[in-house]
Amino acid sequence: MSKPRLETQDDINVKNRVKEFLQEDQRRGQDCNIHDLYEKMYYVDWYCEGKSDDSVWFSEFKRRTINHDQFKEGVLLSLHKYLRLQEYSRITITPSEFIVLFNDGLFCHPITVHHSPKIQLMGRNDRGYEGDVEPCVLLPPETFNLLTKEVPIEYAKS
Repeated sequence: MSKPRLETQDDINVKNRVKEFLQEDQRRGQDCNIHDLYEKMYYVDWYCEGKSDDSVWFSEFKRRTINHDQFKEGVLLSLHKYLRLQEYSRITITPSEFIVLFNDGLFCHPITVHHSPKIQLMGRNDRGYEGDVEPCVLLPPETFNLLTKEVPIEYAKS
């Protein structure tokens, strides 16, 4: 059985609220517009552009309903998405971002062509979907930068 789209409407609502928060949050030092991308074509969630300069970067968003430091082996991201973010970083000469909303805050992992994370075959095998187990990168939790703890916690749990 091929893998269906697993993103729920709740997931989309949370992603949209975080996107709005990031666009409005001046403490980040990046006054930006964030645009949704067609995932089947671009493989990541957002195209971001600076309002005050010509910078552009790409971002992938995930929600995890545990604290960031509970991922002892690393925070999982599919190798395919990671490689796409690296390629976008190479083209834009700007780090791409893996944005994750954990219960303890909103975090960012910059992705450039210079990173070489651990790769492992991982995923779920309890749903019976083709492609659920795939090569993934494991990003150490200590390499994530805290953006804010002030994102309302209901974003993480809704």
